Amino acid sequence: MKTHTSKLVLVGSLLAFACAVTVPALRAADTPPATPAAPAPAKEKKISKKDLEKYDTNHDGKLDDAELAAMKADKAKIKAQRKAKTVPNPTGATQEK
Repeated sequence: MKTHTSKLVLVGSLLAFACAVTVPALRAADTPPATPAAPAPAKEKKISKKDLEKYDTNHDGKLDDAELAAMKADKAKIKAQRKAKTVPNPTGATQEK
């Protein structure tokens, strides 16, 4: 009786293993290949009301390419001025000129 039970357990285990391996393989074959995702749209930065009033020369409520270029140039100029005010110290700290 013991050998009969162990044979049943062995056959049942093999059948369960075969199902466990076969089903995921069959399901993978059913799914269509993944299509490449569309590129994410470029994020638009929120323009502050103050910047809009300052750079919106044609007063249409939004900045066109020339107005954006002027704003970026001014911001780069301000950043360069701030950077020029501080010089690196050999210890890593910054100090005012």
